[in-house]
Amino acid sequence: MGFSPESWNSVANFVLIISLMFGVIATTVIVITGKKINNKFKLEISENSVKFENAKLDLEKETLKRVEVELELEKLRLKLRNRSLTVKQREILISSLSQLAGTQVSVTSLGDKEASEYAEQVISVLTASGIKVIRSTCGSISPPCYGIIIPTTYNFSAFSKAFKEADVEYQLSQYDTQIIIGLKPPIDP
Repeated sequence: MGFSPESWNSVANFVLIISLMFGVIATTVIVITGKKINNKFKLEISENSVKFENAKLDLEKETLKRVEVELELEKLRLKLRNRSLTVKQREILISSLSQLAGTQVSVTSLGDKEASEYAEQVISVLTASGIKVIRSTCGSISPPCYGIIIPTTYNFSAFSKAFKEADVEYQLSQYDTQIIIGLKPPIDP
């Protein structure tokens, strides 16, 4: 019993149909699997993007904290630094005080190294303005005296005005008759 050509055609068509069906099924499985894998990759990419953005935000927060700490540190350094007159402050003081050239003023500085060095700068400005300076040094004053103290008497108003124009910190005192260069003011807590 042999197969006729028609039966071979039927078998071939059947095999072809089965192969096509298998191909369609395989393609469908591949497409579905590919979509799942693609969706999984998209989800992972999306999750990684969120993680990356969160990491960037964390880095920005840490950078901001570091900048704030550095700013506070610089403020503290400025407070700890010895007092000194800038070139601009010297120019303003000399210009403003030159109207008092020929007058005489007493300047007392405390024996503290920082206060003495600052007093030398102030005295050099007064001298450059033509003011005759009578110097005195005091080891300590009780209670302690801080900053520059200018008397409030009428003949010292030009001094307070000049120091204000030069943006040099000072205090007024109704009890003193001389300019006092006191200790560096304490750092605020």
